[in-house]
Amino acid sequence: MSSRLLEIVMSSSSFRLIAFPLLTGSIIACGDTPSAPSPAPAVRLLAQISPSTIAAGETATITFRLENVSSNDVELTFPSSCQISPYISLRGTVTYPSGGGWVCLTVITKLAVPAGGSVTREVLVRAADAAEYPVVALAPGDYVAYAKLDASSSPLASPMIPFKVR
Repeated sequence: MSSRLLEIVMSSSSFRLIAFPLLTGSIIACGDTPSAPSPAPAVRLLAQISPSTIAAGETATITFRLENVSSNDVELTFPSSCQISPYISLRGTVTYPSGGGWVCLTVITKLAVPAGGSVTREVLVRAADAAEYPVVALAPGDYVAYAKLDASSSPLASPMIPFKVR
């Protein structure tokens, strides 16, 4: 648009009647500073196993801990019933859960983690060909365990922790 045409349009009374309320509303809505996206909650997902070598017939506990490292309570929203989802993998193939993935209900769920607090999930593993629920039976091999947090605002994965089954 040429500067002369723009000058004519801006001096037009109908333009001022429409533009003034729009510009005023924009200035009021924006305030002095542009709005920034809210920061992601300060949470971290950790993993540990005890013991890290499991002999035949023995059981170990894998603990996944979601920690709130902030001074504010955090409420996470999930797009399904799965919140902290643990996995065990052998040579790149997920062996737990069987089938390689979790079956989750498609419902929105929430998880509250208090300021400075944590939420834990444990998986019991046993060096055996068969075990009864809630113990996961594992054949001999070198495994890794990890968990995923599929929260809408904070998708995370824990570090992979290696362990051996003898």
